[in-house]
Amino acid sequence: MLSEIFPYLWICIGIAAAIVEVLTLSKLAVCFVPAGLLVFFLSVFKIAVWIQVAVFIIISLIAIILSRIILKKSQKFLKSGEPRGKWEYKNLIGKTAIVTEEIDSSKNTGSVRINGMIWTAQAEDANELYENGIIVTVMDIDGECLICSR
Repeated sequence: MLSEIFPYLWICIGIAAAIVEVLTLSKLAVCFVPAGLLVFFLSVFKIAVWIQVAVFIIISLIAIILSRIILKKSQKFLKSGEPRGKWEYKNLIGKTAIVTEEIDSSKNTGSVRINGMIWTAQAEDANELYENGIIVTVMDIDGECLICSR
């Protein structure tokens, strides 16, 4: 009689874990979803309850360990020490941009819009002044500042 309840118990644990993960984004509850589903199939085939519990614990621990390893590797990949990644900067060189704030090296002001984003900008020639609305070309990048020319 009790063994007939276990398939429902395991599927409820799997579904509850999925719901908790969606609501909290904890990255932990998701580890119980595959364990709950796998043990559900074991309980359907009337495997002993102690084996079901052992498999649930083992699969959950493996999922937790694997998720932590994957998260650590992805964090190392995302935190390369460069704010936006060198590849993004390199793609901007040679593209045209529109001046959104007057570029004046003497006042240390200026910004441009490129690819829908606003970037700080400087003139390639410190004596030049670029007014709002003109089109410039990105020649180089200094930190997060675009060096522009007509």
